[in-house]
Amino acid sequence: MGCGKCDSTTCKDCTGNLCNAGDKFTYYCLDNDGRSLKKCENPECFISKDSTAGCGTCDKRNIESSCVDCKDLKCNSKELLAKTIFCYEKLKNGNVKEGKRPCLLKKCFISYDNKLVMFCMTQDFLFCLTKTA
Repeated sequence: MGCGKCDSTTCKDCTGNLCNAGDKFTYYCLDNDGRSLKKCENPECFISKDSTAGCGTCDKRNIESSCVDCKDLKCNSKELLAKTIFCYEKLKNGNVKEGKRPCLLKKCFISYDNKLVMFCMTQDFLFCLTKTA
């Protein structure tokens, strides 16, 4: 915000009185190619392991592969995807698949107690471990 000419692609010029209010801001996310910017209605961006990227969230876009949400300019990069931890999950039918959403605690687990269980660590699971240990 300020007075003067825009100096970047994520800036928008306007000429009315107090025209640079935050509610008129245009948001941008990286597009599928990882270089070009896409105009968005809100700051939510996503990138998935199947190389789909753009505006919105993984859930709103019904992305079925591993996918990450973010909210900063050019945040939906391949670097974000590379440093995100996903965990394998065991399905009720016994098959194993890569998790669709990031493991926020960055820890996966595997256990065997009469059956194999694989999941992302959660705050509740950590609490259970500390209470029973």
